[in-house]
Amino acid sequence: MDVDDRGRASLAFEPLDTVRWEVLRLSVSDDTTEDDVEEMAQRGIARTVAEAGDRTLALRFELAGHGPAWNRVAADISGWRARLRALAGDAAVPVHVEKLELIPQLAAPPVPVIEAGPAAELRALVNRFLEDPALLEELRETFGELKTRLETAVRVGEECVDPQDPDLLRKSLYLIEPLLMKGEEK
Repeated sequence: MDVDDRGRASLAFEPLDTVRWEVLRLSVSDDTTEDDVEEMAQRGIARTVAEAGDRTLALRFELAGHGPAWNRVAADISGWRARLRALAGDAAVPVHVEKLELIPQLAAPPVPVIEAGPAAELRALVNRFLEDPALLEELRETFGELKTRLETAVRVGEECVDPQDPDLLRKSLYLIEPLLMKGEEK
């Protein structure tokens, strides 16, 4: 705080944190490649390190979008988390990658269709759940029964998500598609 000759005080912000928490949101689309995702992450880490000065960073990555690169990341999330941690390890200050969170875009164009077989049937079932609110509610109630049984052993919180959360259910249903596509590539 500074006081001028007339006795008026003025305040100035002085950062006192030793660890800076940031969320880096990466947006991908059909045109984005896996190399693009890695390059965006690298640029984001560099920018955040520069803004944080000499502070330790805790980063959460959010990958929002759709397309082939998004599907590949979703199919190998633990591998991508390791890649991001390796990129962060090259920074001038300590950088901890807390999480990689996938955020599917609801308006994503359809990915290549699985023509036949069990994967196609599962894909059709997932689409029905996404399109029909009554089916999604039925799924939510089913998970409610599971939640009731598990409450004695596990509490819903940071480490255990609420299986009845409608947004989590929709997000999880969207994550099935990349896993099906990964299975078809083999």
